[in-house]
Amino acid sequence: MRKGVLRVDDHVLGFHTFLDVQTQMRKGFQRVEESLDDIALDSPLVKPAFAKYKQQAEQQGWLI
Repeated sequence: MRKGVLRVDDHVLGFHTFLDVQTQMRKGFQRVEESLDDIALDSPLVKPAFAKYKQQAEQQGWLI
């Protein structure tokens, strides 16, 4: 019985870890997106590159 309880705990911990990572990814993308205009002054190609990476992250389920 004990092993079954530990397995469930491991799955719950893994799910919460995934949610933490997902939240950090979302916050990171938001911070970069808020700064894009300033960054684009030095790197004009940053906006299309950011759009590409954001789209990939959304398609792969990192940004929901």
